[in-house]
Amino acid sequence: MDNNLIQWFLFRIAISSVFAIAFHIALLIRKPHKNQAQVSKKLVDAPDGLPILGHALAFSSDMAGFSSKLKKRFNGIPLRLRLMVMNVVYLTEPDHISSLFRRSGELTNGPYRKFVSSTFGVPKDFQKFFAADNTGLSRNPLPGTNVKPEHRVDYLMHTFIVQFMTGKSLKSLARRFTANMEDRLKTQSRAEGSETHDCLYDFVKVNMFHSSVTAMFGKQLFKIDPDFCDHFWRFEEGMPELAKSLPRFIYPKQYKARDVCLQTVRTWQRKLDEQRNRDPDAAYELSVKDYDDFFGSGIVKKRHLAFAKMEVMGVDARASEDLALLWGANSNATHAAFWLIRSIVRDAAVEQRFLTEIRSAKLASDNGDFIRYDLEALCALPFLQSLYAETLRLYVANIILRSPRKTDIPVGDWSIRQDEIVAVMSHPMHHDEAKFNTGSPQDPRPLSEFWAERFIVPQEMGKASQDQDGAKFSLKGTEGAWLPYGGGSNECPGRFFAKQEMLLTAALLIGNFEILLDGDSAEIDWRYFGTGVLGVKGKQPFRLRRRNSKTLFH
Repeated sequence: MDNNLIQWFLFRIAISSVFAIAFHIALLIRKPHKNQAQVSKKLVDAPDGLPILGHALAFSSDMAGFSSKLKKRFNGIPLRLRLMVMNVVYLTEPDHISSLFRRSGELTNGPYRKFVSSTFGVPKDFQKFFAADNTGLSRNPLPGTNVKPEHRVDYLMHTFIVQFMTGKSLKSLARRFTANMEDRLKTQSRAEGSETHDCLYDFVKVNMFHSSVTAMFGKQLFKIDPDFCDHFWRFEEGMPELAKSLPRFIYPKQYKARDVCLQTVRTWQRKLDEQRNRDPDAAYELSVKDYDDFFGSGIVKKRHLAFAKMEVMGVDARASEDLALLWGANSNATHAAFWLIRSIVRDAAVEQRFLTEIRSAKLASDNGDFIRYDLEALCALPFLQSLYAETLRLYVANIILRSPRKTDIPVGDWSIRQDEIVAVMSHPMHHDEAKFNTGSPQDPRPLSEFWAERFIVPQEMGKASQDQDGAKFSLKGTEGAWLPYGGGSNECPGRFFAKQEMLLTAALLIGNFEILLDGDSAEIDWRYFGTGVLGVKGKQPFRLRRRNSKTLFH
């Protein structure tokens, strides 16, 4: 779902490779920071660091537990963590985090590129080209920078996503995704009785991936590789290992899975280029359209046009960048949709309330056999929004890293030095009892558990979304603590589409089918801590049975 991903050097704290350790030890001698600003309070060093390793071993062995214990122990005081040669300022106070995001224009998220390079195999020459872009995300380059407009990679890529993930372009993308998902689910379980499936997560990811990729990239990828869905998810499962940037011989299967995907993307890009060269007039006519089956959507066309103007952008760099877009458009949203659907169907009362509320978003069905929904109406329903927000609160564990670009940044009574790295971790923030509804003494609702009504508030507290019973959805009071998409100008621009994908998939699937779980074997895959939505480990067998729409809605 977002750009808010654990960066490469946090993964490299894994000490499974003696080569990685040797590299870090060799870098221990560092020049002192020049012109250090005077701060009102001195940053506190986190305790219990080991020689050389610092806090790297404790953090890598239990990221969730380590970060949560520090937050609870120091009660919002910024801490300096030593991760081998890297010093990271860890923020746990919501007001400090909100203050940091308000100054996003003065921060860089450059380390994110290291994650992209390691995970998606970006060539070193393009890494250097990208690193040279210091112009920021604003339309006007930052003062003192001198980069060609067509070389402002960070700004261009971010702008394209914002442009095509909002407004009319978002509606068009969501409309295509909806139609694709409806077509796929209509073919499921037409016969009486139930169908048995091996894994609910596999079912969700296959249907969402085909629907999303076709809506954004067109149909050619699946024509080039009919098994591209399987190949992509095999690569995605190895992403946490690839992000460590360790040698190929340590993770050969993960590298091979990435190679397969990159080759498919390269072949796809070559076919698009051949078509443009073969018939440039026809290609131009398609390029100005919002979507076509061959070249895909506007965001893909715009990116490829921009790539063509970057001299250093070779075929390998282009393939890596598009594989990163494929991952960003699918991985987190799919994880989240699974956790949402599973949370609903595990609780009969929650499922019944869900079914009751989505009635108001029902569209007239063509033949009465398959229920369709108004997407905008779905996304405005209070109970669905609470389910959505609670899913992200419980299952998102991202790490947001920023660094002051030019000047020191004040954070409360402290200051973050220029080029010092500051870290925000959503998992401990999402378990802050001072910021989230924990029920009542008579009916406690611990933050370690899923509670569908956590973001439903009394009528006078809510804002826009209200159901027929007067219940409202609200995030009021969670500022600086509910952080599934990061914050500030770098907040995930794909968050609106991700929400639509999650809620539509849940409504179409649960509204049209009974999902009968066989046991409860799916678990959290903590390897994904820091990358966004936590992964899924284990199989979740289930039975699928078509609902009777007449009895359901009449």
